Amino acid sequence: MSQVFRYGVFQVGQIWCVVCDGQRELGFPSREAALDAVDVVKKVHRMSGDGCEVFMLDAASRLVEMPDDVIR
Repeated sequence: MSQVFRYGVFQVGQIWCVVCDGQRELGFPSREAALDAVDVVKKVHRMSGDGCEVFMLDAASRLVEMPDDVIR
């Protein structure tokens, strides 16, 4: 049975964070590094038959799903 994993990418101070429900927070020095990490995680989930959604705060501080073309 496949699952859908949800990740959030957001900035706390000078650190970009990647979080998933029930898992530890991962910190990265740049937005690009955080998105690179999320891209790898998303590919691994898809290869194993699971889904993966990535959310990020937009300029108005709303949580929005990132389209696949934004994530490398």
